[in-house]
Amino acid sequence: MKIYLIILSLALSFALEAQDLVFSTHSNYPSKIIDSLNNGRIEPYQARAKLISYQSWAKRKGKVSEAIDNYYYLPWTFYAEANYNEVIKTYQKGIKEALEFTSTPIDTIRFKLLSDLGSLYLVENNLVENLSMAYQLYKSNIEIEKSVPTNLLSLLNNYAYYHQLNGDWEQSVIYLKEAQRIGKTYLKDPELLSYVYRNLGRAYYFLNQKTETEKYYLLAVQTSKEALNKAKGLYDLGILYQETNRPVKAETSFHNSISTITHSGFAKKPLGQIVVQRNQLGLAKSSISRGDYNSALKKVLLVKQNPISILEQLDAILIQLEIPNHNLDTLYEAGLVLSNTNLTNYTSISPNHTTAFLYKKAEKTKAISDYQNLVNWLSHVRQNNIGSQAKFRVSAEVHDLTSEVLKYANSQNAFEFLELTKAAELLEINRRINIKEPFVKELAHLDRKISSLSIKATEYGLDSTLSLKIRQAQIEQSILSQKIKKENPTYYQENYFWKPAETEEIQKKLKPKELLISYFMDETDIYIYVIKNNKKGIIKLQKDTEFDNRLLSFINNISLNPGLGVYNSDSEAQFFYSKLIEPISDYLKGVEDLTIIRDGLLNILPYEVLAYATDSYLLEKYSITYNYSSTLALEQRVKKHLSDLTNILAFAPYTNQGWTSSLFRNKSLGQLPFSDSEVNQIDGTVYKNENATKIKFLENYQKHGIIHFATHAQMDDTDPSKSFIAFFPDSSDYKLYTEELYNLSLKNTQLVVLSACEAGGGKLQKGEGLMSLARGFAYAGCPAVITTLWKANDQSTAWLSERLHHYLSKGWNKAKALRQAKLDFRASDIGQEFDHPYYWANFILIGSDEPLEKTFWQLYKWWLIGSMFIVLILIGAWRIKKT
Repeated sequence: MKIYLIILSLALSFALEAQDLVFSTHSNYPSKIIDSLNNGRIEPYQARAKLISYQSWAKRKGKVSEAIDNYYYLPWTFYAEANYNEVIKTYQKGIKEALEFTSTPIDTIRFKLLSDLGSLYLVENNLVENLSMAYQLYKSNIEIEKSVPTNLLSLLNNYAYYHQLNGDWEQSVIYLKEAQRIGKTYLKDPELLSYVYRNLGRAYYFLNQKTETEKYYLLAVQTSKEALNKAKGLYDLGILYQETNRPVKAETSFHNSISTITHSGFAKKPLGQIVVQRNQLGLAKSSISRGDYNSALKKVLLVKQNPISILEQLDAILIQLEIPNHNLDTLYEAGLVLSNTNLTNYTSISPNHTTAFLYKKAEKTKAISDYQNLVNWLSHVRQNNIGSQAKFRVSAEVHDLTSEVLKYANSQNAFEFLELTKAAELLEINRRINIKEPFVKELAHLDRKISSLSIKATEYGLDSTLSLKIRQAQIEQSILSQKIKKENPTYYQENYFWKPAETEEIQKKLKPKELLISYFMDETDIYIYVIKNNKKGIIKLQKDTEFDNRLLSFINNISLNPGLGVYNSDSEAQFFYSKLIEPISDYLKGVEDLTIIRDGLLNILPYEVLAYATDSYLLEKYSITYNYSSTLALEQRVKKHLSDLTNILAFAPYTNQGWTSSLFRNKSLGQLPFSDSEVNQIDGTVYKNENATKIKFLENYQKHGIIHFATHAQMDDTDPSKSFIAFFPDSSDYKLYTEELYNLSLKNTQLVVLSACEAGGGKLQKGEGLMSLARGFAYAGCPAVITTLWKANDQSTAWLSERLHHYLSKGWNKAKALRQAKLDFRASDIGQEFDHPYYWANFILIGSDEPLEKTFWQLYKWWLIGSMFIVLILIGAWRIKKT
């Protein structure tokens, strides 16, 4: 027995020594095992046994990094058997063991495990929590960038893909730009870089930035050495050239793409055949554009006879429908059957396919239902995006689709779709209050960081270092949003799956003599939805071909300084009254207050100047409030803001010539002499000239309920982020930019008065409204802004401001106070002298028109003082009597 045990011991010893020899002399042993598995030389169970044996050896030898790194390879043996549960369990086990150690090699391994597990979850359509954890780990250990650049590039690509699935192409670009930097810095693999370039081109394509699209598509083709990737890039270029009216270049790209596949090993493989078929369909479209229908039909039939996927088959049918003299009914039915799928994300078969077939078959009822589903889906996509530009782009898509819905929708459901086109981003920000406090602070910190970096880029130009810092902050912001969704389910549900307010809800909140009017305009029609507390309806009007041009001309006439010139646009004022107000005259009976939700060019029109007769303005009949959406207006009425009415904060930096001695002055911003009297009548904290600095504003704004600006403002119609309010130029940082407004916290502010040049003007954003400074204050949480639509006249603005504050202090609601200030001006001597809408019509109220709320002390101050005085008299009388 003893001899047997000695022999067994020797055998085990020899076996372990042999194992040591195998494992220690073969570098990258696990990687070679996986290569053998992928090439079919060994079965998954054999690979697994070898890897487990290797892991046991590594643990026995104290090689901790190698043992844990093995968890990166083991899951692939289960993946080959499609055993996803075991894949996930193995990754998680590796991550758990890696957490027990803290060193750079272990961090690198943990990063690889988290990244791969996140990628698997992404494929399985789960949350990207592990990708988030992997990225945070990378941020905390920069050595990972050098150690495993391929894994990091893969992580960034996966994040980009996740955002593409949600239609957020701006966020996708941010991650892909970071992937491009990693690839160019650390990797020599042309295919990985080509893949990143192609994805960047695709993202810019959906952002409609065609120059950037072409640049990256060309880079992808030039970089790639692999036939399939090069052919895909050439096809992408062909489509781009086709859409930008470069037919010769388009056909050359399609032919080159087919040739690349034909002369490669992919010619008989499905992936290669799909690329060939897509190019054939591209060439068919080119033939149709030339009127060569026979050539087009041959190419289409070539694809239809042996389609590789549904998508190619659908596109083939849609192209065939453009060729005359065919059995269209059969094609319609085939298309409808094929397009009835559940694949409705941004990168696969779109609901647009179904809609296209329905419309071609003239089945309008079914088509409108499909459009409604698409509008709802796009609205959820918009609310799920992080970047404002992504929201704006999708808002524009929703606006365009809604115009199709409204052509056929009945009045009962038209309002809901109309509301989906209105200021979704503002509504989301208005609801941010429901996030847990730590997330609010973290979001605010990232917002400020991005804002600060963006302002530096605006002032000094965007260099590579600044670009990298902005991109990394945006990535952190994106990851934080995923945390919010997970840990704040109520917030997520309310913000990402909200429904517009129903008309019944709005009717309950309307005042007895109030009418809400919501406008929607497309190229051919104007829709007016009206709601009273006991009545509602929708009116559809045909828009004159010259409507937009006449409106712009009219606004131009009333917004340019006429001097002492005579007002000569009365006929135009009556024309627009007939188009915008007269059609709803039945609803105006008994009405005193109008809440108006505008759309398109109507955002720059002050309705007060519309005339129902010569020199008889709408101002004389109604108090008017504007808002960004009916749903936002409703929520502002529910939410309360409480602050001290007498605690007003006012700024007037340009009352004298003091600014001229500043090194940082802007010569285009001149003196505003009447701003001195404008702020002098304000009962509150007033900063003038060199004291009216940006720092003073930032230090004090949260302590006041009303903020009044009597200063300059400038709007940039092409890039709203460059718009600003000017303080005294005590330093280079004297401008308050729109980006900074977004990061203010105005939850205690009841009203902002922007008595400044053109503060209410700005870029029109389809589906969101006017990108103005006034909107920036609404974004920051202020429920009401009184602003100017065009460059204000200094003297008339001061006059109107004084009367406005006078009526507000009496407890009038904001709309009535502003209306009465305008009526007073028109009746005054100065109003008679400056008898033109330019001097008074630019002041408008946006948001809540409720009276300024008073604190308990304000409401009962005199009653309490009077009561105390009476008590003191009684006590004194009692003492006298007692004496």
